[in-house]
Amino acid sequence: MEVRKTERKPLEVVAGYIKEGDRFLLFRRPPYKARGLGWEFAGGKIEKGETGQQALKRELREEINADVTVYDEMADCYHDYDDLSIHLTLYQCALSETGFSLNEHVDCRWVTLEETEKMNLCPADKILVEMLKRKSELL
Repeated sequence: MEVRKTERKPLEVVAGYIKEGDRFLLFRRPPYKARGLGWEFAGGKIEKGETGQQALKRELREEINADVTVYDEMADCYHDYDDLSIHLTLYQCALSETGFSLNEHVDCRWVTLEETEKMNLCPADKILVEMLKRKSELL
């Protein structure tokens, strides 16, 4: 877990690690949003009364029109952006057989860990990808 740099209360955010074979899904943010055109795991904020898993199921339904099964937490990190601080938790997920479509993002890609080296990852998502790389090296 990364050490926080400021004392701002972090926003609790969840993201989904959707994997098939040696590839996983990353999504590209719209240009008009903060961190525009950056690549990220799909997900979003936990609302009052939700667990992380419940929030992720809701967010993925809203963002990528997908029903998912949410499994275990894989990694988490804290990151301070200029406009907010977040605590981002990544959960392993599986897509339902109906697939997905983009409701908020402008693109998506199935990528390997190595391919992320050349992508403009959002900073907190980059931390999670680096954690996944370290875990894969241990296997």
